[in-house]
Amino acid sequence: MTGKKLMNYKLKEFAKDSLYYAAGQWIGKLGGLILIPILSRIFLPGDYGIIDLLNTSFLFTLMAVSLNIDTGVQKFYFLREGEERKILLSSTMAFRFASSTLFAVLIAVFSGQISWFAFNSESYVVEICLLCAILPFEDMNSQLMLLLRLNRKALSFSIYNVSQVILQPVLTYLFVVTLGQNMKGVFTARFATVLITTLPLFIQQRKFYSREIRFSEAVNIMNYSLPGLPAILQGNVMSLLPRYILAYYTGLTAVGLYGIAEKVANTIEMVKTSFNRAWNPFAFSNAGQVDEKYLYEKVFRYFSYFLLLLITTLTFFAREILQLLTPPEYYPAATLVGGITIYYAIRALTLIFSTGLYSANKVAHTSLMAIVQLAVFLITAAVLVPHYAAAGLVLSLDVSAVVYFLSYGLTVKKYFPFSFSSGRLIAAFALTLAGVGFVSYVSGPTNNVTNLSMFFIKLVLLFLYAILSYYIILTRSERKEIENRMKSLFVFLFSH
Repeated sequence: MTGKKLMNYKLKEFAKDSLYYAAGQWIGKLGGLILIPILSRIFLPGDYGIIDLLNTSFLFTLMAVSLNIDTGVQKFYFLREGEERKILLSSTMAFRFASSTLFAVLIAVFSGQISWFAFNSESYVVEICLLCAILPFEDMNSQLMLLLRLNRKALSFSIYNVSQVILQPVLTYLFVVTLGQNMKGVFTARFATVLITTLPLFIQQRKFYSREIRFSEAVNIMNYSLPGLPAILQGNVMSLLPRYILAYYTGLTAVGLYGIAEKVANTIEMVKTSFNRAWNPFAFSNAGQVDEKYLYEKVFRYFSYFLLLLITTLTFFAREILQLLTPPEYYPAATLVGGITIYYAIRALTLIFSTGLYSANKVAHTSLMAIVQLAVFLITAAVLVPHYAAAGLVLSLDVSAVVYFLSYGLTVKKYFPFSFSSGRLIAAFALTLAGVGFVSYVSGPTNNVTNLSMFFIKLVLLFLYAILSYYIILTRSERKEIENRMKSLFVFLFSH
């Protein structure tokens, strides 16, 4: 196989895995979307804000106790073989389960104080303890799912995701509505879902683990991955902090509206996750090879084009999505969706930069830039949120994300240089902002009635944007390659 054919084959396999993950993630997203009409009709925005704060705090805790070991496992998995690979997996699994269990016990002991600090009430101790019980099993599930990715079992990975989608809404309705557990039922359902899905996954994967456990192996992995932990935690802090800042300045109702808006914008985060699940094993398996940076260049351009299309779509149709999913009390959240999608998309694109620095063994640099972003966000939020509430918060997120992207780009050019055109990206992004501004001006921010003429105008604008950004972002050779593939597909379809 020639060099070019080999590179195209690798990209094709990466794209195939990404599609499997994306399909599973899209179906997985349905679980979260199904929960929105259930929870928004049972709980008022203030109560939904409490659920959102607890869930987001849990995700931050889960990421903290994982100690970024997943990244280290991905790096060294391809450098080990046979029994040594099995020992690597069993050692890290045992270490993670022990540390997450200990951490969960500590949180449960202080659950009363935590509830009082967060909500000025001890009414949520049971909910916090339920999340503590979930923690070690969710962490175990994370490594088991990682192993599916490393073995390129994208379809199996997606099947497990779908099983969670089916279970969690059903169990949530059972515990919250049928059994009348109210807010406790939300977390009881999550606990049951994790237990039911982790057990068969553990049985399926047990052959990949050794009976021998070396905690020194886990320590060696952490020596590599721990410098990158602040960057991982910062991403979760940036999900958690906005809610607490809003709760402090404006109250829990604003937190509930922000949480609903983020659920819509979180489609970007879902795409980021599915991309990363395929990208990290793909990038690490090609580390040090001749075509490594060529692959980075191609993936960067295609991914940026897709993200820009997604930003435009979600921003144009945010109001229609919320009208479909929620009662009128939540409609004002539509004005926040666009800014949150921009924030998530910029962070998603920096994943490619981040993996390049990991490949160049510049792990600590990822944490340094994360600290810079956090500082920029805190400063701008302190200025903007007291005056502009949720809108000021979203603007603060976007400013911090732009600084983050620029600092990453400059650092990558120094330590892991590969070709990417910031000018093309900025031009396509400017078109997105122009389209959003036009749609907002024509439709009006307070109109809560779906207008079919406006809906049609949005579709036309979206189609025009897709064509224009296609010519701006992608190179001539890439467009030619896509067009040839489309021609081949049409010939195949119409010849049969």
